[in-house]
Amino acid sequence: MPNIMVLQYLKKTGGASPAVLMKAEDFVRQGYQRLLTFEVSGGGFSLYGRAPANVMLTAYGLFEFAEMANVIPIDQRILERTRQWLLSKRQSDGTFHETEMPYSLRAGDHDYSLTAFVTWAMVSAGSDEAQVAPSLRYLLDALEGQDDPYALALVLNTLAKLPSRLSDARRLARRLVGIRGPNGWAPKQRTLVFSSGDAGSVETTSLVVLGLAALKEDPASIRAGVAEILRHKEASGIWYTTTATVFALKALVADQDWQPSAEAFTGKVRVSVDGRLAGEIAVSDKTYEVVHQLDLKEFTRPLSVRQSFDRNALAVDDRLKARVELDYSGPPSGSLVLLDLGIPPGFAVQTQELDDLVRQGTVSRYELAGSQLILYRPPVVPGQPVAFEYHLKARFPVRAVTPPSKAYEYYNPANRVELSPVELEVR
Repeated sequence: MPNIMVLQYLKKTGGASPAVLMKAEDFVRQGYQRLLTFEVSGGGFSLYGRAPANVMLTAYGLFEFAEMANVIPIDQRILERTRQWLLSKRQSDGTFHETEMPYSLRAGDHDYSLTAFVTWAMVSAGSDEAQVAPSLRYLLDALEGQDDPYALALVLNTLAKLPSRLSDARRLARRLVGIRGPNGWAPKQRTLVFSSGDAGSVETTSLVVLGLAALKEDPASIRAGVAEILRHKEASGIWYTTTATVFALKALVADQDWQPSAEAFTGKVRVSVDGRLAGEIAVSDKTYEVVHQLDLKEFTRPLSVRQSFDRNALAVDDRLKARVELDYSGPPSGSLVLLDLGIPPGFAVQTQELDDLVRQGTVSRYELAGSQLILYRPPVVPGQPVAFEYHLKARFPVRAVTPPSKAYEYYNPANRVELSPVELEVR
């Protein structure tokens, strides 16, 4: 489903090339074909496509098919077949009860949330109010006794899909706004996919934002919720779990939908590296949220240096092995490389190995200057990495961070590398 959300966003913002859109659509088509393989003979869906089918996963599949139908052609019969299977599992009081839950949940704990989720899936896939009336009656009758933001958010999204229930939806929206915490909304028990902690909070906050955006209710709370969602996004672009990612993307797309159009504008962003212009990016009201990339290879420093230690914790009198690796990717320069390496407090450099490095020609000479070890290295030949090792002895218990370290070409100090500090502990 994340691919569906991405494709919807790209189409709405108009910021992608036809080639990118074609690739995204291909991913969704592959996902559609893959999802069909999880349908169980006799109806419904399960985790591995084998009987018995599972109510929650079937509702989740119905959601996916409904979303796919917005961006690619699908067989409409799968929607109707899945709806009918879900209706066959509805209890006489309108509830849905999971007997084949593939997660570590106790049956019965989630009947209210499950009923809300299934009902939301059905109305999202085109069911009218009459088809979901028994479940809707159950949800509204028990609404006042519910205090779990996750369950309430599921009901909010269900009501927001039904034109005759918008007044109920707005009352529930105000109730949810009133219980927003400093970090958005968090579930009081594990979600239907067994999420808790940050993943559960992202799911719940995203569901609330999705419902509020559908109603165009309380922009301040929507903004706060979106900020909380973005705060949890990982460097890889996802949010903890597949379901958290799906709901987060749905919320962000919905946030784009309800906002008034930005005033028309065009402009340029100039990107500089160390005072040198690296490139310009044209932006407009249509493309300001599209990710842009610049090729900065020509600004990459040719000198690469890395220092590492064989461990971070050791005992008094133990020896710590340090390894230094150098590489040079620029044109031949004939310049010495000066390595100014910080000596961590409480450690003494073992000079015998340094003397050996000098005799071998690996370094020209070295100096011990207070808390710094300074090494003079002959020119590094492009494409011929150099590595060497030396040892430090732990003299007394201490927890320390290595002092600043750097390396640079002796005759071209602008070509320099700053090394990250390392924390060490002697016990």
